[in-house]
Amino acid sequence: MKKLFKFTLCSLMGLSLVACGSGDTEARDTLIVGTPEISGDFMEGFGNSSYDLYVKNLLTGYETYNFDQKEEDFLLDETAMAGVETLTNEDGSKTYTFTVNEDLTWSDGETIDANDYAFSMLWQAGKAWVTAGAASEEGDGLIGYDAYHEGTANAFAAVQLIDDYNFSLTIDAAELPYFYEMNYVSVKPLPQHIFSPESKVLSTPEGAYIDAADLAGDMAVVADGEGAFRFAPTVSCGPYEFVSFKNQIVTLEINEEYAGDPDGDLPTIPTVIVKYIDQSTDVDQLIAGDVDIINGVVEGDKIEKAKKEIEAGNLAESNYARSGYGYVAMANEHGATAIKEVRHAIAYILDNDEIINSVLGGYGTSVAADYGVSQWMYQENADAIEELNYYSYSIANANASLDKTDYLYEADGVTLWDAEKATADNEYYRYNSAKEVLEIKHFGTDDNTVTDTVENQFNANSGLVGIDFSITRGDFDALLSAYYYRYDDAVEDRYHTFNLAVGFTPVYDPYYSYHSDYFGTWQNSTQTSDPTLDALIMDLRSTSSTDRDAYAAKWLTFQQAWNDYLPMIPIYSNSYFDFYNSSLEGVDTSPLFDWSKMICKIKWAE
Repeated sequence: MKKLFKFTLCSLMGLSLVACGSGDTEARDTLIVGTPEISGDFMEGFGNSSYDLYVKNLLTGYETYNFDQKEEDFLLDETAMAGVETLTNEDGSKTYTFTVNEDLTWSDGETIDANDYAFSMLWQAGKAWVTAGAASEEGDGLIGYDAYHEGTANAFAAVQLIDDYNFSLTIDAAELPYFYEMNYVSVKPLPQHIFSPESKVLSTPEGAYIDAADLAGDMAVVADGEGAFRFAPTVSCGPYEFVSFKNQIVTLEINEEYAGDPDGDLPTIPTVIVKYIDQSTDVDQLIAGDVDIINGVVEGDKIEKAKKEIEAGNLAESNYARSGYGYVAMANEHGATAIKEVRHAIAYILDNDEIINSVLGGYGTSVAADYGVSQWMYQENADAIEELNYYSYSIANANASLDKTDYLYEADGVTLWDAEKATADNEYYRYNSAKEVLEIKHFGTDDNTVTDTVENQFNANSGLVGIDFSITRGDFDALLSAYYYRYDDAVEDRYHTFNLAVGFTPVYDPYYSYHSDYFGTWQNSTQTSDPTLDALIMDLRSTSSTDRDAYAAKWLTFQQAWNDYLPMIPIYSNSYFDFYNSSLEGVDTSPLFDWSKMICKIKWAE
């Protein structure tokens, strides 16, 4: 998963960060983070959830470039990098030469140097990593990426290991301009001494490569099997190091070798625990003093309960507009939802306002496309976005959309379907001329108020438009598996719709999420393939990094086309509320920086 542009998924429930709330010294040594179920996948390159990402953020660091929320731009991580030089070459390509600081070490005391950065790029960009089950775009946009990634070239032309503390990466001229240019050369180190200890990174005029006796075998060991690094990381370059994951509890301890975040700050809380908790009681646990922070609360009744405690002086809060939205995803590649007009009809029978009121208690707003209300592009285009089709609840419009498809008949495939005969529960369904029923199979998570509301609306309204609706519930890990990997031929039961949520990172690049180049991969999770969207995506991403106005205008054009194609049904964007014990300091969370990204700023008051 590319560092910044890829979004992560959550189960449309309040995400909860919790910590011990008693006043004794021992309790203040631990911060406990409560979440929905954790998949236990703690390495980039594999489909996972926001809750696994918390752990990954704590375990990794020293990226060449980081997004700075105050500057709203990518800045060199000067804790990791001593400097960078750039050179525009005669052919239009651009080379970034990085100098690594000489005092960096892994959590086991081994030196971090330029070799670990070059190794990281080569490891993640190569074909063998894909064969091992990973899906990484690391190195995409650099010279020679396609040949190296596809295995037709042994060396990666863009990568040069210059010496122990200097390496370079070269962006392909064909990929410039790019609005998020520095993201192409943003890379974290990987521990070669753990992943492939007998290998060497060798540089040649044709590029760099990993010289290893069995690189594919090394990758398989890292990615799969009991005790694999992917599930139990043995070293860290982040503020914490992994201790264990048992019974849905992840335990981490301070990495004493950590040199600091981009500001040079160090973590102060010795132990962090990330564990599954019952989400229905998170605010109650906070009020009782059993936990100290709950993060990302969205439900209106919980918000109101916590606000009363704030008024009494018992709690504090941080709230912010969401950089993302809740949605019902649709399978664009199979069944009825492969038809645009069917997707439109489903949008018309879901009442967004009812979901906002029932689940969020009014703390949300409808959205019409692929954006969150905190994004600067939305804020600059808010008036134009208001002109989009919000697919407001309408049985008449849903039936009108379906009448544009081949689902026009009763079960015999000949007699015209009659809306006057349809009721919510009389099983009078639409069929196409091949006598195939208009079927929608939904997957939602257990104990989820959004799943409950979506199910109620489908049950009440799908029969009125002739849709045969059914629902399956499972845990969040099962939902992600069904959602990400339904394109796999081994999958027997494919669903059409899923209720989920997206949280955007600072890099909004829909190429990997919606472009047909990624059709048939888990990154393009809706399996969208549309020439119009493809062209608009490529135009958007080729905007100069200095032309903010042009990017905003192209972003709007993409949103307008997305709104018509409708790969998923956007339901709401809302505010997140982080409530916490007033004894905690530094809880300055924002749409782009959750607790795990600012763990070095959070501490207990003395």
